[in-house]
Amino acid sequence: MRFTWAPEPRLSCRRVQYTKKHNAAVRIYLAGAPMPCLLLLLTLAFPRLAIVLLYFFSNFLEKAYHSLVIVLIGFLFLPLTTIVYAWVVNSHHPVEGLYLVAVIISVLIDLGLIGHGARSSSSRYRD
Repeated sequence: MRFTWAPEPRLSCRRVQYTKKHNAAVRIYLAGAPMPCLLLLLTLAFPRLAIVLLYFFSNFLEKAYHSLVIVLIGFLFLPLTTIVYAWVVNSHHPVEGLYLVAVIISVLIDLGLIGHGARSSSSRYRD
């Protein structure tokens, strides 16, 4: 068997195995859709805007949360955690292991313990 790299139309590349028996290509590895990094960065920068857009233009939040009250509380107090938890639930993973770590990190970011919020930077310049 020999392995070659064949270009993918929208992806960088994939590995294809050619068999002698059928002379057909068998996919061994195919990377998923490219990660929209700009959308991820905008979600991290403006999580409340992302929640509003997700609520009005998709059912992403409705699959994770069965009540609008929980989404509104998340919008007000923990917006990034609301999005991360919805991502974990919609990807059909249990909230344990690395997914639990992602939720905990998003809670810490929302509470301002990671990233040093505006209050800590304004107290530095008072002195």
